[in-house]
Amino acid sequence: MARVVMHPDSFLKELNVTLGKKLSESADVVKNNAKSEAPVKTGALQESIRTAVDNNELEAQIGSDLDYSIHVCLGTRKTPANPFLRRALSKSKQAIQSIFAKK
Repeated sequence: MARVVMHPDSFLKELNVTLGKKLSESADVVKNNAKSEAPVKTGALQESIRTAVDNNELEAQIGSDLDYSIHVCLGTRKTPANPFLRRALSKSKQAIQSIFAKK
């Protein structure tokens, strides 16, 4: 009978690296879609959209650090909401599924 010995630590590390790469690739897809969905007046909002990926926690953040970006997304009393980040995520869904389906 064949004997299989698994080393869970190395397996989990390799799995984490693989998932981290797929997460980074997915975050870039969403970032690029967010840049195309963002409203353009001066281009500053588009240029400010960045990603931050934490491979240890397998978490990605996509957004802008401009003070007014939250007001663009959520709106104000005088300006209607323009949820470009939400649209970008929806637009990215199939691409993300394809990324995670690849071996």
